[in-house]
Amino acid sequence: MNRQFSDNSIVRRKDEIISGEVDGETVMMSIERGHYHSLNLTGNRIWEILETPCTVGRIIETLKDEFDVKPEVITEEVYRFLDQLLERDVIQIDAS
Repeated sequence: MNRQFSDNSIVRRKDEIISGEVDGETVMMSIERGHYHSLNLTGNRIWEILETPCTVGRIIETLKDEFDVKPEVITEEVYRFLDQLLERDVIQIDAS
């Protein structure tokens, strides 16, 4: 897979994205585009972590400490989810 970022890339939320809880589920909305997205448990946790910009590696390590899942599964799921957020234009990746 040809990724646009690595473990050392810094990820940050885009400023125009607002998020909140609706019926127990976290939803995000792009003010500029008018699109919204809901998040599952893991996606919600990643979004919480991104309250402060951090590296992809830091996200992966945090989830490894919090979830009882094989490390390689966590790594793959984090990359897949960040790819989706990038495609939806709700995050920004600063390659290092």
